[in-house]
Amino acid sequence: MTISPIHREDGGRAHRPSATCPITALMLLSIRRSVRSRLLLALLILCAGTITFVPLAIRGDGTPEGYLLVFVRYALGGSMALLSVAAIWLGCLAIDAEFEQGSSELLFSKPASRWSIWMGNLAGAAIVLTAVMLLAAASVYGLVRLRIFSVAAEPEEKSLLRERLFVARRIVCPRQEDYRVRASRLLEKLDRNRWIGAGMARDEALRMLQYALAVRDASLAPGQSRTWIYDLDNGLTGDHAVLLKFRAVGPTHGAAALFLDWTISEGLSGRTLLEKQIRCLPGREETIVIPAAAAGGVRLLSVRCTNPRVNRTPLTFDPARLPWLEIYAGGFEANYLRSVIILCANLVFLCSIGMLSGCIFSLPTAAFTSLWWLLMVNLAPYFHTMAGKRFIFYSHHEVKSAPTFWDNLFRLFFSLLDRLFYPLRITDPLQQVVEAHSIPWSQVFYEVLFKGVAAVLVMSLVAALILSRRQYIRNP
Repeated sequence: MTISPIHREDGGRAHRPSATCPITALMLLSIRRSVRSRLLLALLILCAGTITFVPLAIRGDGTPEGYLLVFVRYALGGSMALLSVAAIWLGCLAIDAEFEQGSSELLFSKPASRWSIWMGNLAGAAIVLTAVMLLAAASVYGLVRLRIFSVAAEPEEKSLLRERLFVARRIVCPRQEDYRVRASRLLEKLDRNRWIGAGMARDEALRMLQYALAVRDASLAPGQSRTWIYDLDNGLTGDHAVLLKFRAVGPTHGAAALFLDWTISEGLSGRTLLEKQIRCLPGREETIVIPAAAAGGVRLLSVRCTNPRVNRTPLTFDPARLPWLEIYAGGFEANYLRSVIILCANLVFLCSIGMLSGCIFSLPTAAFTSLWWLLMVNLAPYFHTMAGKRFIFYSHHEVKSAPTFWDNLFRLFFSLLDRLFYPLRITDPLQQVVEAHSIPWSQVFYEVLFKGVAAVLVMSLVAALILSRRQYIRNP
């Protein structure tokens, strides 16, 4: 008795066993093509050269923080820049090469949808780029640990380095007053006394008053004090020290050292945790270490800063960057892994942009279009800033009371660019790793789901529509 490979059901329809998934087959074909063309080897050599020669060219300041900056920010960042260009180029070649070589008719005659062909090629290119990125990140991590811990010979020094450098901390900012109410009352008083110019718009004057009140509250004359309150939702565990960082700004005519008296207490009127006088230079970031034993169990922290009369000069803090706390939130390895995941998601996103451009244009035009998109995405923070401005064009000869037609037109233009490119902006997680700032998982999920999944799916549907209407063989 022979068993037929074709099984019939009611109705006489024939069902053959399912073949290999088209996306998987095209993905494996794309990977094999990358290996045979020595593209993978070239990317590995370029990244290895960057990781090797960048630390030799940039020496740093000789401190562990300097080594971490050179290896992670510059060496791995340089590898990411090379892989970004390679992702765009590889994406442009993935589909356009089939048309240039005349093999598009054979490719699109296979029993696979246009969407499957596009996704299969993208998956293969993404796996190659991700593999190179992971190898580069692993190499940088090994070199960082080898170089930094070779400096510290004593176990106490290594423990201090792990506590200070190989950590991830979250930032806690102090409570800030909403100055809109105070600014509105002050504006009404000034308006009654006719101290507001007739040519100044009311909302512009309100913003200026809010900023002036914030600067006044952040300033300290000799003998004055300021207190900031920090809400610690889950409390401090007491296993790790807490860092209080600040940057004071003095008069512009001198850069003499200033002395500041700091008192750190639990709650509004609780026990004093630390009293310390700090000698600081204006404009330089300073750090106060709150011992772990003293900070354990604290849920509300008050910090009082006093400008002694011995300074004989006022000082101020940036209202947008008041003294902040940095609290332990995890280890360096987990934070470093989150940054690498974000970088891999950005590579997949850039490769998909190149593939979409390759479906529309020929190779030179597709590469130029992809680089133009990359430039626009990097300019997204500028578009976001310009879209929030009320006046685009300023004049030193007249005071505007209301936006002109050109102001509204260009603000609408920047608003459209902001809506289009700001969600796709390229972030820099390596800077957060170098500064020991924790990368939240919410940021990782946003980068992966929005750029690596949602944006790629939208571009895949557009590419499938374009491929269904494009000729298989390019006319000479």
